[in-house]
Amino acid sequence: MLIDYKRILAYAGIEALVYQLLLVIHQTMLYATIDRHIYGVVGTVFSLVYLGATIINIGFDQALAAQFQTARQNRLAFKQLVGYQAGCNLLLAVLLLFPLYYCMATLYQLPYNSTQLVIIMLCIIIETYKKSSKNIMYLMLRHRFIALSELMHIVSYVAAVWLSLYAGIQPSLTLFFVPLIIISAVQTGLHGVIIMRYYYQLPDADDCSIDWFSVARERCAHYLYQLSHTIYSANLLVPLFATTFGMELAGLLKFASMIAYSINSIIRHTFGAACTGIFSALQRASLADKQQAFASVDSYLITTGITILSCLSMLCGIAYVCNAYAFLPIITVGAFLLLIFSEHLIITHEQFMVLEGKAWHLFICNGIALMPLVLLYTTFTTSVLELLVALIAAKYVSYGLIVYYTQSSWQLKLRLPKPLKCGKI
Repeated sequence: MLIDYKRILAYAGIEALVYQLLLVIHQTMLYATIDRHIYGVVGTVFSLVYLGATIINIGFDQALAAQFQTARQNRLAFKQLVGYQAGCNLLLAVLLLFPLYYCMATLYQLPYNSTQLVIIMLCIIIETYKKSSKNIMYLMLRHRFIALSELMHIVSYVAAVWLSLYAGIQPSLTLFFVPLIIISAVQTGLHGVIIMRYYYQLPDADDCSIDWFSVARERCAHYLYQLSHTIYSANLLVPLFATTFGMELAGLLKFASMIAYSINSIIRHTFGAACTGIFSALQRASLADKQQAFASVDSYLITTGITILSCLSMLCGIAYVCNAYAFLPIITVGAFLLLIFSEHLIITHEQFMVLEGKAWHLFICNGIALMPLVLLYTTFTTSVLELLVALIAAKYVSYGLIVYYTQSSWQLKLRLPKPLKCGKI
């Protein structure tokens, strides 16, 4: 069997680029059109919805990537590893969503009524399952279908929002989240049809050997790593700053970080999606094939990251020379953008370790880097800039530990970009 690295990266890259471009245009027009306070509320709730989806997922997506070769052995294994765990996630979502919404409503003065509760609960549940079903599709190497469905999703959502505004409907949480729920539910249903077709193509069997203790241990490791990784995410930072500076400034922060986060999302969706499918398919391949696949993808990620960080430095320098802002705000904004840009710079190393069953090592690397930060934050009063600098320092210490571990354990060497080739498994 051949894995066409170039085609996988192309589908993921084109989908991410067009998706984020449409999203940036949509958000820019919204910011210029609707009230800034409402924009801040909507932006904060969006961040909290995706943060809630991460919490409720409990490491299922990443853990499944490491177990997918076992799941695809036969129908019974697939039903147990995918179906049973997905059902447990739904039960957990129902138990946790009301306390989560209560905290959101209390902290951010959100409208506390039954309609808003149902809308946000449905949104979190559907987004959780959409993300999980999309991850399964990546593991099935259905990147072309994912690209088409994601583009249809963003076009449909943007059209629904602007047609509603044009019809005179006032901006509200209902206007922005009801279309998202409907469109995401349809997309998740389409994913489910493809996944069920894949399921019925698997061999039928009466038994399968699954070490449930190992499954639970891996999910726990992935969940802890996800939570530690979320500390650097805009989905946590935007709500955090909203509690400190208010919704209007949170909206400004959401808008200011939008382009940076869009570029970061392109990296995540392109290289993260490619790595999930490629490294999962190569789990039982030789070390040489794994090294070839890693080097082929990672070299392009390094080039992309260096280009983005160089552009960031140039933009901050130009803004300072032109006296567009005071020096301190430029440093603060630059630090915030650098933190966002850096979120997925070594996603190839992280995904490789995940697929090799080393999620605990990822969590330990992050924990070692975060310990001084927690001590600093709890002991001393820090400004926004000092907190951002500390987060950046912790992030790069964690990166150094992860890169050292992968290179010493699997001899993963970095290479300059070359034309991507098909790899055997």
